[in-house]
Amino acid sequence: MKKLKCYYPDHYTYIDAVGDTYYCCYSRGHSRGSILKENLGEIFKGKSYAEIRQKLESGEFPGGCFTCSNLEKSGLSSPRTKKEITEQGAPRLQEIEMKLSNKCNFRCRMCYIGSSSRWAELPEIQRKYRKSESKTEEFDLSIEKHLKLQPYASWLAKESGSLKSILTSLNDVERISFSGGEPLYQKEHYEFLEAIPKDQKSKIDLFYTTNLSMLKYNGKSVDHFWRDFNSVELQVSADGVFDVYDYIREGGKFSALEKNLNTISKWDSIIRVSINCTVQAYNIFQIPEITKYYHDNFPEFELRLAHLVNPQFLSSRVFPKEVSAQILKRIESASYANTTSPQDNIDFIKSEDLSHLYGKFKAYTDELDGASGTSFKQLIGHYGINLD
Repeated sequence: MKKLKCYYPDHYTYIDAVGDTYYCCYSRGHSRGSILKENLGEIFKGKSYAEIRQKLESGEFPGGCFTCSNLEKSGLSSPRTKKEITEQGAPRLQEIEMKLSNKCNFRCRMCYIGSSSRWAELPEIQRKYRKSESKTEEFDLSIEKHLKLQPYASWLAKESGSLKSILTSLNDVERISFSGGEPLYQKEHYEFLEAIPKDQKSKIDLFYTTNLSMLKYNGKSVDHFWRDFNSVELQVSADGVFDVYDYIREGGKFSALEKNLNTISKWDSIIRVSINCTVQAYNIFQIPEITKYYHDNFPEFELRLAHLVNPQFLSSRVFPKEVSAQILKRIESASYANTTSPQDNIDFIKSEDLSHLYGKFKAYTDELDGASGTSFKQLIGHYGINLD
């Protein structure tokens, strides 16, 4: 393993919807402490974080680093390599990413209860597939913890002291990132923004991972709540276009997304918008349409294609050889604009064979289709892919 100084444990912390903290947003199941019990600044400076930093600097992947480990073993860049740092000095908390709640109006197929309260509607599917995928007891316990918290989980609503824990840890913070659930759908998000002192807001950049399903809260445009912050950036989750989007992101409609993208394209309060497409088994065959649509309709927005690594049974590498060959042919034979290339997706499919998980993928998909009244076989068939 290459020795390098990873950005995340030195300058970043992640807080999930129940208040557990992590040195990286990909390290679920390896909590470093709870802000319901400890001050955030003390957790960041504590023994657990120090051990993680030491392991990474010595060239060892800690247990929670499976995402970067898997990607780098496949010869691909990882979150760690994309955000490598070389600066010296003591660790300093500059970025906080948080789920103020798991409350969400969507139930996306690759998601889980920790990121969408709507998965509580199908608890046995969560237990049957997501827990069996887990390699850690902590992740299993997290699923149960989220399933028991109804109607949704939020550390901010449950414990007022936790808000103080965050506010007193903002001295060096330059960026706050919100994920979910859906942050723009959550009252906790707006309460948190209003609790930050005005003089600190001007030093902080806001970053959102959002489904962009709503642009108003309590009769006010959401950009009203951003006016005192240094900058705002949106990463819009859009895992497909047209029928594939509607299939993956249950609760959403692609037509509504189109309308809202056109609206925010005119907002001066936002410095940057990117479209994030999680490439997975449910959309890999639609790469030509996805890239063409965003290039033609929203060329000012960066399109980011991020490969799903977990759960592995939903990876684009899960199909049997005969199906993968059809998908590769479809991707390779399409025409692309000069600004896009399918090569990364082609390389990713070829980098590892996960077809031994296809049975699990099919069983999971069949159960969700039965609950939702949909059919993946028909959907992918519209794109010329035969699963038989």
